[in-house]
Amino acid sequence: INAEYGGSKIEAFCAGVPMIIVPQFAADQFLAARHYTKIGVAESIFMSTEPTVEEIEGKIHRAIEEHSEQMNVISRQMKANTVTDRQVLGCIDIVMSGHRLLPGYQPWYQYLYLDIILTPIITIYLIRLAVKWVRG
Repeated sequence: INAEYGGSKIEAFCAGVPMIIVPQFAADQFLAARHYTKIGVAESIFMSTEPTVEEIEGKIHRAIEEHSEQMNVISRQMKANTVTDRQVLGCIDIVMSGHRLLPGYQPWYQYLYLDIILTPIITIYLIRLAVKWVRG
């Protein structure tokens, strides 16, 4: 998987298939490769030194043996709901921490849109309260 293209990662998560990530150019690709390797859903092949066939085969076998179960957990949860790319990344972190998810992979207050509804209301209330306090 090219570490730059998000669609391939989403497809891998939905299919429950461990990833082999080969970052190539941008720094964020290397960061993403390290992150996915660290959380246990991928193996990374860094091209700073040319990898041998044995190293590549080893990464493939390790990805299948060590990461398949975690990817299946993520896949089952993703198939339960339609999600955005941003929610997928949050979902992976939540799943890795062992928490259960609400529909839409959001905290309950976001699922009910309370963060959107209450933020402006609370802000207006606080501004009015501050104005009253300043006026005496």
